[in-house]
Amino acid sequence: RASLHWEHTHLALPPPAPRAELVGVFPFQNQGDRPVTLLETQSSCGCTVAELPQRVFQPGEKGEIRVVFKPGDRTGAQRNTITVTTDDPAQPRVRLVLETDIPVPATLRPGILLWRLGSERDWKTARLTLTPGWSVLEPEKPEAAEILLEETETPGELLLRVRPANTDTREQWELPLLFEQKGGGKREIRLFILVR
Repeated sequence: RASLHWEHTHLALPPPAPRAELVGVFPFQNQGDRPVTLLETQSSCGCTVAELPQRVFQPGEKGEIRVVFKPGDRTGAQRNTITVTTDDPAQPRVRLVLETDIPVPATLRPGILLWRLGSERDWKTARLTLTPGWSVLEPEKPEAAEILLEETETPGELLLRVRPANTDTREQWELPLLFEQKGGGKREIRLFILVR
């Protein structure tokens, strides 16, 4: 039987505050009769890091692996794994799983607006559907385009209208849209604008 006994190998945590780290702790104990060495940890994503303050655990000794997830702009269901490799022949690898669901402030369809090089400067529209409890802040007005944010008759639905300043040169840029949650918290979604 394996020497390391894990209190749990799966953690489902509440969503972090915007731009905050999420920390999960995986406690264990060496219940074998010889020392166990944690050789390495490997993460499924660069956004998740395992902290190992100690590598060798004597019989009866307790320890923990602290896993830090930095979500950045990620939204939706997140499942990150840390594979721990040990010198325990009965259990050389253990997979630790950290899960959370980061709320999506809105859906944006389409996520890219495209004009052909030399085409008319027509208005193009993206539809924003807000998640309940979220609102969108007025976007900054870029020099490269005209922007209009219009409410529709449907609550929580807005139209984002965009018209480029010109279509004579190739351009590619992002329009950041900032969302605010009731009770605090902000998230950003980007609309991609292309002239090709």
